[in-house]
Amino acid sequence: MRVAVIGAGVSGIAAAKCLLDEGLEPVVYEQGTTLGGVWRYDEALPDGGGPAYRGLHTNTSKQTTAFSDFPFPAHLPDFPPRSEMLRYLDDYADHFHVREHIRFATELVKVTPAGAGRWLVASRSPDGNNVESFDAVFVCSGVFRDPILPSLPGAETFTGTILHSRAYTVPAPFANQTVLVVGAGSSATDVALETSAVARHVYMSVRELPSSGAEQPQPPRQGGWQTWLARVISQQMRQRLARHALLVLARALHYRRRSAPDAPFAPNPTSFTPHPKLRDPLAAGTVTFKPAITKLNGNMVEFADGTQTQIDTIVCATGYALGFPFFDPSVLRPSQDGLDLYRLIVPPAWPTLACMGMFRVSGPAPPVAEMQARWAVAIVQGQVRLPSAQAMWRAIMNRRALLNKTGGHPLRLNAEAYQDMLAAEIGALPRLWCRPWLWHAILAGPPVAAQYRLDGPDHWPRAARVLKGEAIDIGPSTNEWAQGA
Repeated sequence: MRVAVIGAGVSGIAAAKCLLDEGLEPVVYEQGTTLGGVWRYDEALPDGGGPAYRGLHTNTSKQTTAFSDFPFPAHLPDFPPRSEMLRYLDDYADHFHVREHIRFATELVKVTPAGAGRWLVASRSPDGNNVESFDAVFVCSGVFRDPILPSLPGAETFTGTILHSRAYTVPAPFANQTVLVVGAGSSATDVALETSAVARHVYMSVRELPSSGAEQPQPPRQGGWQTWLARVISQQMRQRLARHALLVLARALHYRRRSAPDAPFAPNPTSFTPHPKLRDPLAAGTVTFKPAITKLNGNMVEFADGTQTQIDTIVCATGYALGFPFFDPSVLRPSQDGLDLYRLIVPPAWPTLACMGMFRVSGPAPPVAEMQARWAVAIVQGQVRLPSAQAMWRAIMNRRALLNKTGGHPLRLNAEAYQDMLAAEIGALPRLWCRPWLWHAILAGPPVAAQYRLDGPDHWPRAARVLKGEAIDIGPSTNEWAQGA
């Protein structure tokens, strides 16, 4: 079986590796000259060649960011810089022989259904144009495609500079400027933190100003056995254990609740809390929060609280729009409700088309993308059967209804619950009753993806050692990996 993989970023190389694990043939189309996706950064290009910037670090630990069967080297810091993350992805691709399946500098022109579940992929490269047939297509082009610039009233009168965070590379150009960063996510935080070291002052415009500690709701008081239980078993442990038990029971009984959403989403937080990285610059007064922008006029910016501030540069860390120019809109088209994908992976009308990495999580993304790839490979191989198209649409509509009721971004997932759900469906959910000595690591520890290699068809003998915190030196070949040496 031949599978076209679109993109050689985190999701693409994970998908290719999972396909190779099952003896399938991936062909990875990558328009760049190197792999790595959003982690690529080219000093020779004015904007770095992508959304990464020179000072980018992972904002999740190396233990939780690692793929399930390829730990980071032990000598790296807990939060590796961009260069080490890129080296990790390069090592992963080389270790599992993914690189030889990547066609670099190849632009995708068109992907069209060819009938009977097959696809025609037209591409363009320095070697010429090409059209090939595939049994399935995995879309791994990511969510960082088209930068979104907000519509700011009076922007045409602004005498300063307005740019998207995608164009940000280093803080030096902002020396002695008054900078306004629009947004409160990871990119906004990093840009504000870096520029605050050289700028005259940095403001951050957010929809909702941070709440004070006194305004935070207090948890209800508990007494008796509830207090004792809370002391013995944390809320995280109770949630993980309950979810695990329900998934095991549902799989054993072949039960699928008709009213259940197709993917567990993460609701919007009830209040805004600044990232801990900003604690020092906020205390030092070099970064200040402001409410939403209401108007620009010359070099002045007016905010929702009526205040005005003179600004030199506005950096909009306002996200990206999904785009699939190589598909006809009748096949795959994003909307304001996100993507109509079952399990946020498969369009109900096209069961041999799978999308990976089209999500947002507050934690590490690589393990989630890898789990999506493992699930998608199980689907195309027939190891896991999809429900009917009608049932898939019903699950998607149930998720939409819950999102409308409780609030949340259509692509924002509860990463742990989502991975557990997919793992249960492919038989990779850890069997807790078989390993009581790992209960604390799995239920009380950080969410390390190696837990999904303890059991099931993709069992890895060294997974338990990773969960126990041992340093694992991955050898130079997949033979050593497979033998668990």
